[in-house]
This record gives sequence, C-alpha cells and structure tokens, in this order.
Amino acid sequence: MATTFVDYTGDGNATKQFSFPSYRVEDIKVKVDNVVKTVSTHYNITNYTTTGGGNVVFTSGNIPASPAAIHIYRDTDVDNAKATYQAGSSLKAADLNNNNTQLLYSVQEKLELEDITDGLITASKLKTGTLDSRYYTETESEALFLRQDSSENIASGDLWSSTDSKVATTAAIDARIIDLVDDVGGFVPVANETSFPAANPDVNNGNGTVVSVKAVSTTLTHSSGTVTIANGAGSGNTVTLTGVTENIPSGFGMILETTGTLHTYVFHRLTAPATAVHNISSNISNINAVHANAANINAAASNATNITDVANNSANINTVAGEITLAEDLGLITNSLTTFTGNDINTVADNIQDIKDVADTLSGSGVFAVDQTDKTTGSVVYFDGTQFKADTTTTKSSLVTGGNF
Repeated sequence: MATTFVDYTGDGNATKQFSFPSYRVEDIKVKVDNVVKTVSTHYNITNYTTTGGGNVVFTSGNIPASPAAIHIYRDTDVDNAKATYQAGSSLKAADLNNNNTQLLYSVQEKLELEDITDGLITASKLKTGTLDSRYYTETESEALFLRQDSSENIASGDLWSSTDSKVATTAAIDARIIDLVDDVGGFVPVANETSFPAANPDVNNGNGTVVSVKAVSTTLTHSSGTVTIANGAGSGNTVTLTGVTENIPSGFGMILETTGTLHTYVFHRLTAPATAVHNISSNISNINAVHANAANINAAASNATNITDVANNSANINTVAGEITLAEDLGLITNSLTTFTGNDINTVADNIQDIKDVADTLSGSGVFAVDQTDKTTGSVVYFDGTQFKADTTTTKSSLVTGGNF
C-alpha cells in the first residue's frame, strides 16, 4: 500500500522531509501533537515536486521539541475534479488519468486513515473482547478490580470470610474491626483505688483489657506480691492486685490488666505523677551533675560518721583555726617537710630539751645550771642565748644605776 504520510518526533530541527507524491502543494498538511498547523504561519514547504515530495520547514518559534509528535500527511482535495467532461467533447487520456489518480490518492489516504484508527474503541470491539490486550474491558476489569457478584460479597451481618474470593462492604469492614478490637480488649480509666467497676471491664469477662488507675489516695502495702483493697469496687467488693513487687506510694498511678476472675487484676507497672516527672525534667542538669560525681558522693556517704564528728566539733576547729597564723604550702602530704622555711615554732622545737630543763627547775623538780666562772657579789643570773650565767659586769648595781645588762 502506498505511503501517504510520515511521522517524526520533535528534536529541535526545523526541517522535516517527506517523499510521497501529491497533486498540489496545498494537499500537504502538518499536525503537531494532533493539532493541525497553518502553512506560512507555522511552517513552509520547500523543494516541492508532485512526484518526489519536499521539505516541511517550521518557522522560528514554532519548531517542535522532544517529545512532540509531528505528522506530515497528504489530504487530496476531491471536492473539485481534476478534469470536467463536456457533452460531445473528446475524452483525453490525461484527463482520465488525472481524475483516476485523484480518486486513487483519496482512496489511499482513506485506507491509511482506517489502518491508523484501527485501535479506536467501537461497540463491536467492546462486545467481542477484541480490545482485551490493549484496554480495560469488562472482561479484564472483572479480574483486575475484583468485581464480584452478590454471592461473593460480604455485607454487614454476614459471616466473615478471609478468602480472596469475597469482597466486603464498608459496613462489614467496620463491624469486623469492632469485633477484633473487642476481642483484643479495650482501655478503662479508673480515678483511684476505690473506684473499680462492679463488673469485669473486659468485654469477654477475661484477660486483655487495660485498666489505668490515675492515682492512689493512700500507700498500698503488698504482702507476698498481693495487694488487697477493701471496698475497691463498691461496698463489700474487695479488689485484689497480684504480681505487685513493691509498695505502691500514695499519689502514684497503676497500669493493670483484667483477668477471668471478677475484681482480680494483674499489676503491670507503676506510673509517676505528672508533677514528679516535671520536677525531674526541670532538675535534669542537677541530676546529671550528681551522676557525674557519684564516686565522691559515695565516698562521703561511707565517711558519714567522721563527717558528723567534724560537724559536731566545728566550734573547737574554728578556735584552733583562729590561733594559727602560719600559712605555708608544704605540698602533698606524702612530700618531705624539709622544704619548710621555719619560724619560732621550729626554734622552740630545736630547744625543747632546754625548755624542759627550765620548766623542771622552775617547778622545783630539777637543778638550774649556771655558769659561775666570772661571778661576783651582786651578780645577776641571765641567759646569754646558750646558757645561764653570772659575771662581774652584770650585777644588781649595774641594773639599778642604768648600766648595760
């Protein structure tokens, strides 16, 4: 079959060639993305011949870019015959050929148009399933979209089925979700330890429902892991909590779980009051500081008795501190004291024996040694820095008359 069109994909190039024949240049048409373009405005045709085709040259600003679809085609004018015959005139072969060619071109264009549009959806093709491989037809939609008949639907109130051959309505889905939630168990808030419900909070009177006690009003003491609360579920109804490992402080909350036994709950965990959590959060920097100094704090705790003794004797310690005027850095306690510069305390220490001798003599318990080599009548006994002595120059008379001692 003869070719009556050529297709391109836009690539930014202005010139596109076509080679099919035509009667006249006006029969050459151009579409871009299925929109008919106007000659001279959007494009021009150059190098045209009736038998060899030519070039379509798009004008500036109208050059199709990728991925535009360019369709160059022939649309032969059949409204006006190429040759008209008059009564009594002779028939010319050229006129007959022109009219025949005109009709031939039109038929070719018609056939190619039908071939192109073979993929169009028609009622016949939809009914026969011809388009099954290309479009979502009724046949395919049945499989692709799980469309079921009434026997394969699950409506609200129907017995639930988990097979893939059934489709549930939204009402049936809602009912199924409610059933599942009821089976798992819900959540029941309770104000305090004496506000438990009279009936089992679990919808099936069994395990699984969470009971949250906001805050107990008094400390609950456990005995071997069990807490007993008199009148916990109303007058005469004792509530029993099992699995409790520590006493439950006043003001704290509890998370419990129902059991199959009425008024008996299993302890899950303790919940702190909001104010306590807030206080911890507000003081987190101090808590971190304590954690960082845990070793020192533990050491202080181990020496608490000694620290208390120091505190109890603080007055005496302050008195001693007030009498100490010497201050010098002697280094670590493990260092030798030979680096000490010395003062009167050192002098006393170096002469401690002499001091003891003087003390013994003054108290009448020892002999007071005096150098009497140069003594004379009236000599005064004095200490010259190394010993006690008496001489001829230091006498009572010299002291009285203002002489030198």
